[in-house]
Amino acid sequence: MDRLHQEQSALTPIPPIDTIAVFLREPRKVSWDSFVSYAGNFYGVPWSYAGQGVDVQADQVTVQIFSGGCRIAVHSRSAQRGARFVVDRQYDGMPAGGAAARRGPHLAYQQEALSDVQVEQRPLAEYAALVAIQDSVTLDEVLADVFREGSA
Repeated sequence: MDRLHQEQSALTPIPPIDTIAVFLREPRKVSWDSFVSYAGNFYGVPWSYAGQGVDVQADQVTVQIFSGGCRIAVHSRSAQRGARFVVDRQYDGMPAGGAAARRGPHLAYQQEALSDVQVEQRPLAEYAALVAIQDSVTLDEVLADVFREGSA
């Protein structure tokens, strides 16, 4: 208790979070498509960082992304959620193919397997006739027709 009284005069209040935000960074992993998830949004970084760990530093205005102490991307911070923000030249220099080249053999196999599938082609007028509803028809009548046709 004595020690607290001795040091209390030298203690100062904790500064507001806004003043220390420049020192706070959160670790994240860059996704395979070169985006970093932060606060419900996806912020782009150069493709060469895909799969690597980075640090995100954000304030009320910007989101900055660092790798090894070097800033690799800066974005305006968004209040909306689920949005994707691409950084300039995010995919510049990416080798042709990339992830698409890895998917190529799988897609070729799928296309080969589907090549024997026959799909009936009909004129659009047939589909239009199926969904045509007269002005005087009620919803109950339409539903009755649908269920009557489904049971037949």
